[in-house]
Amino acid sequence: RALMSNLYAAGLALRPERNVDRSANQEAKRAALARSIADLEAASRFGAGVQRFDAIPFFVDAVKKQDLRAEAGGIVTFLAPSLPLPIETSPTLYADLVEGFLAEAGDAAAAGGVATVSLKAASGRLIATVRRSGRQPIAADAEARAAAAERRLLIEGLARACGGVVSFSTRNGHVLEVPLRLSGG
Repeated sequence: RALMSNLYAAGLALRPERNVDRSANQEAKRAALARSIADLEAASRFGAGVQRFDAIPFFVDAVKKQDLRAEAGGIVTFLAPSLPLPIETSPTLYADLVEGFLAEAGDAAAAGGVATVSLKAASGRLIATVRRSGRQPIAADAEARAAAAERRLLIEGLARACGGVVSFSTRNGHVLEVPLRLSGG
């Protein structure tokens, strides 16, 4: 969780700021990011406590957060599957991955559009898709675009740590694929 929460603050610390003292505060943000990245690397190398759990509640919670983030501007739609979908991976890494991936839906909804989140299981993989419709987001400033790019890099790393892949496409939607069994057997 610390990794996702430090991302935005670290992104600001890594870019030049306007009329702000480059003091210990920036160094603390950089140190927090470095610790978080080291923790992610160690967790992915050592398995980060692989467990079997239901994948659906993580999506339900993340969608709620992004829908609240949108406020009255837009909406995030998601029809949660009625049956549990067991997955075997690190719950900690998986939670951060889902939350970060669905921030893409929150971006679309916060801009006044509609983001549709869908899930399916196929060929031993969980496939999540975020599609945007309605109004296109207003061109964000350079800082917001840089923070989104940093978040996407982090999501790609988390997806790899969970044995999966992620792709970002405005044409076909954003797609996250993770194996249902990290152990491969």
